[in-house]
Amino acid sequence: MEAGAGDFSVTWSAVQPKLSQTTRVCSYDRSGFGWSEPNAEQARTSQTMVQELETLLANANIEDELVLVGHSFGGLNVRLFADRHLDKVVGVVLVDALHEDVSPEMQRINSEAQLALVEELRVVSILQSIGLLALSPEEIPEQGLPLEAMAQYRAILATGSQVDTMIAELSAIEDSLTYARSLI
Repeated sequence: MEAGAGDFSVTWSAVQPKLSQTTRVCSYDRSGFGWSEPNAEQARTSQTMVQELETLLANANIEDELVLVGHSFGGLNVRLFADRHLDKVVGVVLVDALHEDVSPEMQRINSEAQLALVEELRVVSILQSIGLLALSPEEIPEQGLPLEAMAQYRAILATGSQVDTMIAELSAIEDSLTYARSLI
């Protein structure tokens, strides 16, 4: 299971336990999110994320037939992974997935929204770096998660590399979309 832009595995905390009653389910944190170490050496593009997922699955010896689940930006990533691994992927579930084929007007709106969000996140990054988020984690908006998951979400967002990774990922979305378009 792959979370959307700026999110990590804890966002699946309401869904994963239910699915695990009938099948093996794995969610993971992309590099720099949740409990994963940041990878500042590579751009945070879908191409990089697909390579990192390949490495993760190989290191975990997961070679089964895969059903990939991707939300938003994670949907783009799992589609690109599936395209490269038709022999391993037997299904893809997309939850409000980002798609590379949008109108020029929608591209413009998305770009403006991403730029505005990146600017807001730069302020949040400063607050995080001086410890203000750690002192007031309740200021991090509710995400509709179970209580324990929300506490984990706030703790990680308040203290980890999450915000800087969010900025890097959002700043590279157009590169990810361009890469996806090149494969059509």
